Amino acid sequence: MKVGQILLGIALAAGIAAECYGQTARSFAIRVVDETVKGSQQGPPDDDLVPTAEGIDDPNKALWLKRDGQLGSEALADAYACIDLRAGKPVVQITLTPAAVTSFAELTRQNIARRIAIVVNGKVIVAPVVRQPILDGKIQIVGDQTVAQSQALAAEMLGVALSTPPPAPKPCPGSVPNYRRVG
Repeated sequence: MKVGQILLGIALAAGIAAECYGQTARSFAIRVVDETVKGSQQGPPDDDLVPTAEGIDDPNKALWLKRDGQLGSEALADAYACIDLRAGKPVVQITLTPAAVTSFAELTRQNIARRIAIVVNGKVIVAPVVRQPILDGKIQIVGDQTVAQSQALAAEMLGVALSTPPPAPKPCPGSVPNYRRVG
């Protein structure tokens, strides 16, 4: 099984972690970005103008997102910070519920070469381009964020307060090289 990776091309700003530290999630959503609407132009009636979190490379500081086909908070089964040992970077690992896996696979299948947004507490935290269908319901947010930022973001997605001190992140599943003795 491949893990669908959503790569952040930019660093998550420290402001994201500061904004979410200790807060509880009001919402989590995965939505398609409407690329037909430019700038502050009025979007279609079935779109919402959603602000972007600090650190997102968007000149307008907001994106028009389609309501059709979105996945909501009920789609989120788990989110946690871990370390990708191959890249040596902290990652936020997201697992969708079994019921959401099929919907997300279809959403990514229908939106190859288009952007999808992950929205937490009313702000777009990442909006990458879908390169291939993500069929297993597992998403990784990989970028230049720190361990603390990754832990805070995962806690915010789940709507839980970050424990003090937070536990040390463990290696991400599948990131540990599998060494076998041959011969």
